Amino acid sequence: EVFRAFRQDVATRAVTPITPDNERLSDYHASRDGSLAVYVTQPVDRNNPTRSARTIVHVMDPLRPASERVLAHR
Repeated sequence: EVFRAFRQDVATRAVTPITPDNERLSDYHASRDGSLAVYVTQPVDRNNPTRSARTIVHVMDPLRPASERVLAHR
């Protein structure tokens, strides 16, 4: 299963995905002022014969999804 986070603009009600497609969102935390979000994902690979899981930690500005960068991966 793939879980994603979305941001909804209150004024226009437009919905924007803010986490990567084909990755399972497992944890999401935002700063108090909402200017930064840190979240954890696991890539979904249905053809993974070793059944090994990879974890990726991301940081981004939720108002600018393109600002996303990877902090760590394992």
